Order: sequence, then structure tokens, then C-alpha cells
Amino acid sequence: MTTQETLLVALRGRFGDSQTAIAEATGMSLSRVNNYIRGTRKMDDDAVIACCDLLGWNAQKYVAAHRAEIATSAREITFWRKLAGSAAAVVVLLAATPLPGKDARGPEAATQAHAAPYFAESGRGMHIM
Repeated sequence: MTTQETLLVALRGRFGDSQTAIAEATGMSLSRVNNYIRGTRKMDDDAVIACCDLLGWNAQKYVAAHRAEIATSAREITFWRKLAGSAAAVVVLLAATPLPGKDARGPEAATQAHAAPYFAESGRGMHIM
């Protein structure tokens, strides 16, 4: 299944078979969505991004995968496949990153807590190189 087909199947799963609902939700014209569904037109990057945003998917990964599918040279295909793979790796890394607990006070608190011992020990302001 191509990236375009995957996106359209997911959108149909969310909005049913209503091309009008898909068009309105993505901000595309009805004829544009109809052409994508019939396969008479390939999605451009904007369409892939609109679909991914609506589905909550990683647009970078899907744009790169789609570009690899429509590329015309072996070099271009390899480039886009590598980019799609690295985009997927970033998503995995971000998903594995722990979020701050309920006691976390935000990035400002962490910065202040890190800097507090320096200021307390030196009695001075921040050292600038």
C-alpha cells in the first residue's frame, strides 16, 4: 500500500466514505480529494502534511516516504528512504523520552535549581567567558 493509500484509508476510517467531510477537514477542494481517491492525481507535500496533521501522524516521515515512492531516480529514492527512516527514529527516541513528573515545575525551575549552587558558593553573578 502506498503512502497516499495509507493516508486515505486512515481518513476514510475517521470520516467514513464522505469525501466532502475529508475535503473540509483537510482544507482541500472536493475535486482534489476525489482525484486522490481515484488515483488520478498524486498527493503533493501540502496534502500529505494536511492529512498527517489531521491524523496526528509524523508528517516528516510520511512526506519522505511519499517522496521516495514518487521519485524518478535511484539516488532520489535512496535519499528519501533514508530521510523517512531517520524521521521514524526521531519519533521513537521522542516517545522513549520520559516526561517530567507531576512535581516538575517547568524548564525555568530546572535551570534555577542547576544554577543555585554556583550563585550560593561564589556570591557573584554568572561567570561569562
